[in-house]
Amino acid sequence: MARHEVITSAPGPARAQDLAIVAASAVTFLAVRCGLLAFVVDWSVANIALFSLVPTVDPGDWYATPSVIFVGLIVLLTWFGARASTGGAPLVAAVRRE
Repeated sequence: MARHEVITSAPGPARAQDLAIVAASAVTFLAVRCGLLAFVVDWSVANIALFSLVPTVDPGDWYATPSVIFVGLIVLLTWFGARASTGGAPLVAAVRRE
């Protein structure tokens, strides 16, 4: 059995430890590379998503509306941040052949 199969099929603490290492590495990279503001926004969004919402992908569930609104707000704020950081320039520049 390959090592990859062992990690993904490991029960309990071994799998949790692997996920914790990946999450800590990603957050550290974000804080070092992108700065404090990106880290605080990531931390805030993650806490809201983990502790305040019940995530679902089934629109028939009665608690699907808050999940959809949260995802929509995150997409909207991401779009606004990208637009603001470019100073109003188009996000995807048209490619012209001359």
